[in-house]
Amino acid sequence: MNAFGPHLQLSRHRTIVENGAARIQTAESILATANQLLDNSKAYSGDVVEACALAFRSLQTTFAEEREEAANRQNSAPMLPEDYTSARRIFLEDLAAR
Repeated sequence: MNAFGPHLQLSRHRTIVENGAARIQTAESILATANQLLDNSKAYSGDVVEACALAFRSLQTTFAEEREEAANRQNSAPMLPEDYTSARRIFLEDLAAR
């Protein structure tokens, strides 16, 4: 948020930027708990599998707004302005370099 948020002119989905850090922390907590459960389990019992499935569904819910916006953008990709597609390309290149 601190690096890119002030430069974004969003009329829709401003909460993606405003709540991004909190959503990431939530996801990290969910994944850490699921990993700890897996590490401490002697076998992949039905309960463990169900807990991991619940963690996955929780992550889907946590990032539902981002997923919806990404799907909407994907559907309208040919009509997006060049500055958006250029910024998206740069972002993905930076992400891949990490």
